[in-house]
Amino acid sequence: MATDNFTTAKKTIVILGDFIHEGIETSIRSLGFRHIKRRLFRVLPMTWKKRIVEIKKLRSSDELAAVIVYLPTPVFLYGCKTEFTEAWKALLSELGECHAILFAYEENLQGEFRYFDKNAGQFLNADELEEKIEKLCMAKDYDEYDDEYGYGLVSRLRLTAEQVRDAEKSPGEIRNFLRVLYGSEIQVCPFKARADVTLRIEEFLEELEGGVFLRLYVPTNRWQADQLASFLRTFERYLRQIEQKSFVVDTRQTDNGVIYLFRAEKAIASMQELEKAVDRFDQFMRLCRDDPDEATGVFKSVGIDAMDAGYLISRYSKDYQRLLLDTRHEFEYKSLLLRQRFEAGLIENTNAASLQNIESGAASVALCLSGNTGPISINVNKIVSNGDVSIQNEVSRIINGDITYNEQDQRLLQLFESYASRLESVQLRSGLDQLKDTSTPDKTKKTARQRIVSFLYRVGTKLGKNATDVGIKALSAYLESLMNSP
Repeated sequence: MATDNFTTAKKTIVILGDFIHEGIETSIRSLGFRHIKRRLFRVLPMTWKKRIVEIKKLRSSDELAAVIVYLPTPVFLYGCKTEFTEAWKALLSELGECHAILFAYEENLQGEFRYFDKNAGQFLNADELEEKIEKLCMAKDYDEYDDEYGYGLVSRLRLTAEQVRDAEKSPGEIRNFLRVLYGSEIQVCPFKARADVTLRIEEFLEELEGGVFLRLYVPTNRWQADQLASFLRTFERYLRQIEQKSFVVDTRQTDNGVIYLFRAEKAIASMQELEKAVDRFDQFMRLCRDDPDEATGVFKSVGIDAMDAGYLISRYSKDYQRLLLDTRHEFEYKSLLLRQRFEAGLIENTNAASLQNIESGAASVALCLSGNTGPISINVNKIVSNGDVSIQNEVSRIINGDITYNEQDQRLLQLFESYASRLESVQLRSGLDQLKDTSTPDKTKKTARQRIVSFLYRVGTKLGKNATDVGIKALSAYLESLMNSP
């Protein structure tokens, strides 16, 4: 049978890039990991390839816990050079097979490398920045702007000017670098300050040590929240009993909802593997309901005798039917609430067809986890489009629970649905809900925002010039405002 030992003691964490933080290194050691640091800056492409070989060797021998990649602006621009293209692709390909996270400045991920002058409130190009440096040196004694080690304001600005100049000379290489990055499977984490990196790495290490690969937040009174809880209990039992996997779903109650923590060993510890497991679960549940004899064979294949198999098939079948029945009842209850508050004609198109779809559909995690309202969502959008704010708010409360979505939220949800995979869309919506929950801790909000912003930049890179049309920058600014909301 499966056990719940998610320990990764004595495994190695590889840190690529010159990220030095004693607190992080102490945390790594205290959690039982080893760590090695490898440079990416001012080394040859051949050296990058050696890093790849080293990571692959650790992974193949099951000694690799995770890879952390730190790309401050100098390293980012260095990696954009044409001679590093193949090595960069190979590195990302290898990292896609690992538990990995990559950090880069938020502006760099948007292709922005100009210097932001806080006093002037605007970006400066290389010429403008060099002019600023010259004025600083002329206005005051040089020593007031530069320390004895040469790393004062003027020195830092000169280094920045060189970086801005390099970026201005290679826009095509930067765009290609970003396309390759966002075409990979690696988790990209934008940051504004080093403190953001430190906080996220601490959380990353905690997740790594606990085997957590997914966090989902479900607000109180969300559509299908109860069905989700039932689904996860049955899904967890299936993975442990039938597939004999180490898989646990823990819950944490918050002031306004529930957080589900998904823990698993590497066989399922990714969004892609979870989706595959969900598909297998759907097939198995239908098998228990429709073909008990074949289902008995599945139980026998994992060492369960025929007598016990009969009992378990009956239990799984009843759980499946109960889940479908509860889903139908939830739909009927929400529909009744809408009918009682508004004119019957508002949702008259959601009756028989919607119920039939819910009754005949599989107990899909996509339906439960996303708070997806199924066919009713079409009619909800029609109601909202009528422009009656009171109706919009009432519909939102009944369907979405204690979270209310405004116009910007709706645009984000549309992007999640259009450009994210099935479960990634669920995870992104979960992050948005946490940002809108005023009781969410700042640390958790930062991680949620980073994940959504990274997704927006990925979409922006794919859309190119069309990114302006969907308001990527405006939506990023909106997410920032949620960080500061009371």
